[in-house]
Amino acid sequence: MTPVEQNAVLTQTGPGTPLGNVFRRYWIPALLSGELGKTPVRSKILSEDMWATRDESGKVMFRTRQVPNIELGAVYQESWVPVLLSEDLPDIDCAPVRVQIGEEKLIAFRDTSGRIGLIDQFCAHRRVSLFFGRNEENGIRCPYHGWKFDVNGKCMEVPSEGENSKTCERVQLKYYRTVETGGVIFAFIGAETELPALHFTPELVPAAVNEYPAIEVGDVVWVYMGPADKMPKAPEFEWATVPAAHRYINYRVQRSNWLQAMEGGIDSSHVSSLHSGELHKDPLHHGKGASNQADKAPKFEVAPSPAGLLIGAKRKTAEGNAYWRISQYIFPSSTMIPPYGEHPLHGHNWVPVDDSTCLAWNFSHTPHRPLSDEEIHTMDNYGSIYAELIPGTHDTVQNESNDWLIDREKQKSGRYYSGIKGIAMQDASLQESMAGENGIVDRTKERLVTTDIAIVQARRKLMATAQALAAGDESALAGLDPVSHHIRPASFEAAYDTTLEVAADKIIAGATAPESI
Repeated sequence: MTPVEQNAVLTQTGPGTPLGNVFRRYWIPALLSGELGKTPVRSKILSEDMWATRDESGKVMFRTRQVPNIELGAVYQESWVPVLLSEDLPDIDCAPVRVQIGEEKLIAFRDTSGRIGLIDQFCAHRRVSLFFGRNEENGIRCPYHGWKFDVNGKCMEVPSEGENSKTCERVQLKYYRTVETGGVIFAFIGAETELPALHFTPELVPAAVNEYPAIEVGDVVWVYMGPADKMPKAPEFEWATVPAAHRYINYRVQRSNWLQAMEGGIDSSHVSSLHSGELHKDPLHHGKGASNQADKAPKFEVAPSPAGLLIGAKRKTAEGNAYWRISQYIFPSSTMIPPYGEHPLHGHNWVPVDDSTCLAWNFSHTPHRPLSDEEIHTMDNYGSIYAELIPGTHDTVQNESNDWLIDREKQKSGRYYSGIKGIAMQDASLQESMAGENGIVDRTKERLVTTDIAIVQARRKLMATAQALAAGDESALAGLDPVSHHIRPASFEAAYDTTLEVAADKIIAGATAPESI
């Protein structure tokens, strides 16, 4: 059982929180390099809403999205509403943006002349959302039948009615007047008699806008959100330093707090149950090791390491030997999964978005050879640790709204032990289901057992580190030195009386093939 106060420390990572301060001392994976072009990309990490931008030199920077505090005075407080940052509409004729004021759904756009329009989101013809509209030639055009509206909601064209039609004279969408000042777009929502002037400039009290540096390593954009004088060296995880043809990377959104996700990554005992239907079916989990999972009561040994924790799970084989599965916990939120056979090594980084959501980064690599076509095909088709995503998003097709597509017949047959298809979603579905208030597990109601020793040790290490850093002691920050990243997970057989020390020479990263069965 974890007390309420400790659970709050372990799960809250926003600005100024003890564990948030710990996370901010590390490079955090935020985006895939391929996602960031000339257009800014929105990102949310550690409860900070940001834009990522790449300048002409290729340099990447993250900047928080904070609307300035506004001192309008009594006359204007109920009339002028900040609706967007100027950077939300970065260019003339750029993509329109949805806005909601109260219950009103609106669309904002910057026209060819640079004017800001804020009009009814839905076309006057058949009520199609103008989110799909073509922003062109000083108006936004509905793609359904081509009706076009200007920044004042006036209908400009109805192509199907011909040039002599008077339809446009009778059509007017609701609109709000706007002003743009101080990097903020305001909408005037008061009655016209209250404020007839269109050139009102409110007095702004600029908010602190944080800018965070970024680097690109291993086809990933990493952001550093801590003190500038404490910035660590770039990460050197093996997956990030091998040639591009040797690695496979993506990420998905998980609707749970980061901690319950990360704890699943260091819990080797659940594999014998939850993933039992996949061990002989998934193409990247074949191997002798899959047969050694029959022992459902592994003996755990956990030891501190320069990176975080070294976690060993020992199972007894049919021949009476020890089948060791060695996981790595790299501080503060990265995990490495013991491999099977000749297949790629896998790992995760569980990045807090806010206290109820995280990004599950997934990494696969082969240090000594390029990934094979079969391996890439399997991962492209949602095998191994990968899940099917809704096109254009990082959200999973299987989710709470559809009960993660549970299949009770295949649950009964044992094909999917929990009824959920795929290793990734077998984990994610259960971790999302654990969510209590605000997506966080109520750990006061847990009943941990001996096989949860790695979870207990990880929580203790996180608590101790947060407390030490708050007291000014930085020595507890494991995994800051990139040399500590030169490690691997492993799986192997040894005499049953061996201890975790037997793994010492099998977990060092390098050009050789991994230790795996």
